[in-house]
Amino acid sequence: MASRERWIGSARRECFFKYDDSEGPGGDVGSFGCKVGGPYGPPGPTTTFGPCPAPNGTNVGTRAPNRTTPSGSRARGNLSWHVTDDILLYYTWSQGFRAGQFNRSTSCHLKGPDGINQFCVPAFTVPDNVTNNEVGWKTEWWDHRIQFNGAVYQEVWSNAQTGFFDPQAGLGNLAFATNGPSYRVRGVEPSIIARVTHGLTIQASAAWNSSSQTNSPFLIDNNPGSVNFGKPITSIQNPYGALGSPTSYSPPFSANARIRYEWTFNDYNAFVQVGGSHQAHMITATGYVPAYDIPAYSSYDASVGVARDAWAVQVFGQNLSNVNSSLSTNSSQFILAEFPQRPRVLGIKMSYKFGGK
Repeated sequence: MASRERWIGSARRECFFKYDDSEGPGGDVGSFGCKVGGPYGPPGPTTTFGPCPAPNGTNVGTRAPNRTTPSGSRARGNLSWHVTDDILLYYTWSQGFRAGQFNRSTSCHLKGPDGINQFCVPAFTVPDNVTNNEVGWKTEWWDHRIQFNGAVYQEVWSNAQTGFFDPQAGLGNLAFATNGPSYRVRGVEPSIIARVTHGLTIQASAAWNSSSQTNSPFLIDNNPGSVNFGKPITSIQNPYGALGSPTSYSPPFSANARIRYEWTFNDYNAFVQVGGSHQAHMITATGYVPAYDIPAYSSYDASVGVARDAWAVQVFGQNLSNVNSSLSTNSSQFILAEFPQRPRVLGIKMSYKFGGK
């Protein structure tokens, strides 16, 4: 490959955002008894729900505030360097945000020393923020038959929106969200694609991540009528999780690999492929939401196929070891619910491409 001049390039861009979010007429159910036509609800057919009058709920269409208009700016910058024709190094700094959300209730909980509830559920959360610092490389070796890429990064997730649901702690019987903790995530993600011989390709990638909660603020007394207004509520320790807690649904290690061989015979194109993936254990939540540990698991798949002209036939198998693992676990409906991985699947896929002008 002809030599070319090494160069350094940089780019930076900034974006602004503003959104208008509001709630219309409607209501929540604070005591499971405010269904329209029910003993506490307004009259009407029993097949619909409507605004739930106090003290059993909240009419979200009339409460204040029921509108929010967050705005802000986020930026991204990139610096890249062609060390050689086949080696590129880069550095990226970027920011992101996640829009806030409304809560169904603004009820108050956790009685203080004066007998008045200290914590009132916020009507909505504000956007949380992520700042990413990343150093990476994109390289080709062995006459471009091997591609080796990767990145090392640190992300800071601040003022994260966090869910709460713990009636036993006195936080009510409705789930809600608040802003609170911050996290730091450090990781590395390498990947390789190798054309070993004619027709044989190997692909593999992995990710190591170390996430840690960097603060654990108290809930703050936000009821102006309470004697402790503006002070930390110390009756609940580490409501967002303990310092050092990992982020939820964030396995510390994951990897996948695939080997594929392709060949031709008598005007036919054929292939055989095997692959596998592995995911380490992970937790489902931190703080005052029931948390579960999802065990590590590995799964495998394979396929073989043949094609000629416009038609193709493929025989495939997914989750060949028939791993029965949970992808998501929760108890939001007061029962333990697991969403399992799809069981072993064996199948045949046939296709035909119709030509045309």
